[in-house]
Amino acid sequence: MRMALRSWVDDGTRTYLLFHIPGGWHLLQLARRGERPEWDLVYMSPAEASFLQNITPWQDLLSRILREALHRGVYRLYVSPPADSPFQRVFQELGFRPYTRERVYTWQSDAPGETGIPSPRPRTPELRWHFSRLWQQVTPSLVIAAETLNANGLMIPYAWADRAGQRVFVQLDDGDVVGAVALRKGKRGCWARLLLAPGAKETGQKLVEWLVGQKGTCARRPLFVAVREYQGTEQEVLRERGFRLYDTRVHMVRHLALPLSADERVSEGLLALAGLGGEPVYSRSWEGEPVTARSTQTFSSPPT
Repeated sequence: MRMALRSWVDDGTRTYLLFHIPGGWHLLQLARRGERPEWDLVYMSPAEASFLQNITPWQDLLSRILREALHRGVYRLYVSPPADSPFQRVFQELGFRPYTRERVYTWQSDAPGETGIPSPRPRTPELRWHFSRLWQQVTPSLVIAAETLNANGLMIPYAWADRAGQRVFVQLDDGDVVGAVALRKGKRGCWARLLLAPGAKETGQKLVEWLVGQKGTCARRPLFVAVREYQGTEQEVLRERGFRLYDTRVHMVRHLALPLSADERVSEGLLALAGLGGEPVYSRSWEGEPVTARSTQTFSSPPT
């Protein structure tokens, strides 16, 4: 109830309630990704068994949410259920598409890290382009398409964005970013992400050792490090240092709209990849007049 009441005072969180006979109350909560045109589906209730017995209430509720999100200028809706949960199938029936998996490793030892490990430097605005180049170099195209918005200048994914409570550090080699760590501190633990250039295992070992040594930040709290399934070197480094696998999640996305320049057309392949149906609506300039504004291409995508 405390989280639900935040919807009245915090525009970054929205809570929806639906009463459906005989299932009773259904609750769904969304969190906005800062100023980005993206929301996360972060909480659902009631219990899993009831959810699977009848998904009609969720279809009705989500259909309303999708319409409201479009009116608010939202392009995408994300959800990350556990990989072994039947929720994944249900979300696919509701129009969500899986695009990658993420493995979460945990470190709960009190053993100290090595001393004398040089600290990575904070990512400054002038290093954002170098970081973006590294991230795109090691990230599959499907993930890049699902997590960035080139037309809006959001080429750094939300997971690696500069935001309240998160700091991003980078490791340089001859001016190039060869490794990065995103670190967040919570009340009951610390959350980190690790990114390495191909062949930069030694850099990864130093970054992990630096993470383990963050006593002032993660003192007596479990440390969780998230890496994607395609990050083989990062997982190897974590396992060798004593991290154990804690959870595996499936990242899924529901596309609502694609941002395009005026008169720009989108390929059928991209539409199929995004899972958008219906008839596209284009914003066009008058013949002979220059195009000075940008527009959004939207699609009348009916509920599944």
